[in-house]
Amino acid sequence: MLSSKISLISLISNLVNNLKGHGMMGKIPIHYLLIFLFLLLSGVSAQENKIDKRYLGTDNSNDGSCRECHEVSVKIWQESKHFSSWKAPDSKKGQEIKARLKSAQVEEISCQKCHATEVWLREEQTKKTIGVSCESCHNPSQDWVKWHRKYKKNKEQNKQKAMENGFLRPRHSMYEIAKKCFECHLVPQENLVSIGQHPTGKEFELTSWLHGEVLHNVLILDRNRSGSKRNRETSSHRKRMIYILGKLIEFEEGLRQYAFLSEKESPYEWELGRRILKSYQDLKEIREFYPPNANPKLENLKEIVGQLPLRESSPDIIKKAAEQISELTKSFYQEYEQGNRSLTDLPELSGEIDNLILRLRNKGSKVLGQ
Repeated sequence: MLSSKISLISLISNLVNNLKGHGMMGKIPIHYLLIFLFLLLSGVSAQENKIDKRYLGTDNSNDGSCRECHEVSVKIWQESKHFSSWKAPDSKKGQEIKARLKSAQVEEISCQKCHATEVWLREEQTKKTIGVSCESCHNPSQDWVKWHRKYKKNKEQNKQKAMENGFLRPRHSMYEIAKKCFECHLVPQENLVSIGQHPTGKEFELTSWLHGEVLHNVLILDRNRSGSKRNRETSSHRKRMIYILGKLIEFEEGLRQYAFLSEKESPYEWELGRRILKSYQDLKEIREFYPPNANPKLENLKEIVGQLPLRESSPDIIKKAAEQISELTKSFYQEYEQGNRSLTDLPELSGEIDNLILRLRNKGSKVLGQ
C-alpha cells in the first residue's frame, strides 16, 4: 500500500511539472484536475482492495473458523513452515531474490500464490494475510463451509453437498489436492529460479510431508481434545497409493512446466529436467515391483513417454505426454478409491516410505505427542 501511495505522489508530481513545462497549468479548470485525481485515487483504492472474498480464514471471527472444530489441526499448522510462509518474501533471502529480478528488469512476480492466503475479515471489512492455510489446499470455503459445518446432521448428504460446492476432501480428492502441492513445490516460474535464484523445493516428497510437516488424519483428536485417543495411523496401502500418486503428479507437472520453457540450458531447465528424470526413474522402480501385467496402468508409462528426449521434443509433444500421464494418474487414483487394492499390493515399498516419513517428522507430530 505504501508503495502505491509513493507511486501516486510521483505520478501527480510528474503531471504538475509537465503541465507547467507546457504552460498549461493555469489554463485547465481546477475542477477538471480534481475529477482526474478522484478517478485516479479510486483506481488505486480499487486495486488495493482487490481480493477474493471467498477465503474466510483459518482462525478468525468469520463464521466457519476452522479452529472451532479442528483445534488440533490448527495447532499442527501453527508449528509448520506453511504457517509463517507469508513472511518469506520480505525476509533477507526474499529481498535478495527480488533485487536480482529487479536488476534484470524482470516483470514483477507475485509471491502471494505460493507463500500466503489473503482472507477477508467481514466484520472489520479488511483483508488479512496469513500463511499457506487450510483453504490453500481444500479450496476457498465460502461456498462450501455451511455444508461442512453440518457434519453431524445428514452426514453423507452434507459431505456430498460440501464437495459439490468446491470442498476438496482427501478421501475423495487426493489427486486435486496433490496437484496443488506440486504447482508450488515445483516452483512454476522460470525467471524466479534462473535469475532470482529462488530454490526449487527439490526435497519435496508427498507421502512423507503429508505425514510430517502437514500431518493430517487427526479428526479423532479434534473430536476429543483431551488427547486421550491416539491419532489413527494411515494404512500401508494408502501410504503406498499417495507415494505412487505423488511420483506420477511430479512427473506430469514437471513435463507440463518443461513444455513452456523459454530458455534451454538454464538453471531452471537443469533442475526441472533433473526432477523429471528422478520421478521417472522412481516410477520405473515401482513398476518393477509388480508381477508381469499386474498393473497395466504403470506398464503403459514407458509407452506413453517412450525415450522422450526433452530438449529435442516440441512443446506440443511434451504437453501431450503430460496429458496422457494425467489421465493415467486419475484412473489409477479412482480405481484405488473404488477399492482396487491390487494397485498398491507392494509391501516392498513400505519400508522405504516409512523411512521417509520418520525422517521428515516435524513439530506437527510433536503436538500430538508422537
